[in-house]
Amino acid sequence: MKERENLTIPIKLSISDAEIYGKIQSLSLQSLYYTNHGEFPSCFFPDHEQSFADYKLNTKQILTDILESDFVKDCNVEHILYTKQDINTKEEHIGVCLVIKDKKIYARIEEDVDETYILYDSNSIDGLNWILDIIKKNYKKKTEDGNNIWKIAMSNGSFTLLKSKVSECPGFDVRKQYNDDFAEEDAIISEFIAEDSKSGLVILHGEKGTGKTTYIRNLILNNKDKKFIFVPSNLVTRLGEPSFGAFIGKLTNSIMILEDCEGAIQSRKSGAASSSAVSLILNMTDGLLSDDLSMKFICTFNENTKNIDSALLRKGRLISKYEFKPLCAEKTDKLLAELYTFDENEELPNKAMTLADIYHYREKAYKNERNRINI
Repeated sequence: MKERENLTIPIKLSISDAEIYGKIQSLSLQSLYYTNHGEFPSCFFPDHEQSFADYKLNTKQILTDILESDFVKDCNVEHILYTKQDINTKEEHIGVCLVIKDKKIYARIEEDVDETYILYDSNSIDGLNWILDIIKKNYKKKTEDGNNIWKIAMSNGSFTLLKSKVSECPGFDVRKQYNDDFAEEDAIISEFIAEDSKSGLVILHGEKGTGKTTYIRNLILNNKDKKFIFVPSNLVTRLGEPSFGAFIGKLTNSIMILEDCEGAIQSRKSGAASSSAVSLILNMTDGLLSDDLSMKFICTFNENTKNIDSALLRKGRLISKYEFKPLCAEKTDKLLAELYTFDENEELPNKAMTLADIYHYREKAYKNERNRINI
């Protein structure tokens, strides 16, 4: 591992200042550092470095290696083991809080690299390099658990990622389930998703039930080496918040899926509150940040594209734009004939239908009717 050089100068605090900072509970390990040493520490976040991206840590083994290291042989090492429960999967995860006062090393180490950070004395960079060497010996790729789809959520006012999953698509066939003009777009989109270190935007729109979600689900299943991030519709309009801009910077080489995102990509001329979200997408797909973050965006919605900000449609940024329509009459009849058994006297509908209507063809249709009451 490349050793890090000292690039910062510690800010000294008076004893009274240190006592004040030490009483602020929300500062956690920082408060201990302030109180014990009377200065602001340097802080290293492993998730900000590409070599640590998409890894999970073996916290127990890291602690064992630290305690057995000659580097802290004569030091008083204090530590606390704790568990956290993933609110989505209910899995228990082990974390470690570590204090090596003699070396001015204070660390929070969790299985999730995103939650791990190290406080250290900037004049003793060897301490940081030592603990990073141990961490790097004890991590493995997150993708080993077979999960490649995550959902953005809010936790205590901050953005976070939750594990998610998609159902299999048995019998999925672009040629059968989509109109003929989609085959070319599918090839373009598939090539774009497979290509590393490329940014851009895909826009998929059309009426409900025409197969947008099914198509995206199949993309995810066919690209298990890629990281897909799903942004729920209730959070789409928050894309322009400064805190989201900082959060998304950690998601290098991800594919962002924005569902029902009409509100987030409206023309900035309309004065929509989401104009800052448009600016963020522009920068991520073909702006100053695109080369560094290599992020892809897939936007879906049900309306037409007339209200979309024109800058999103520029060549070089827009990879594909496709409108999903009901399956043509000929293909509808062929698909229905494969899915269902028709009596001799039963005729095929011979009309265009959405995939939702085709796959639920035999189900009873319910209408929301309001009866008039006479008084």
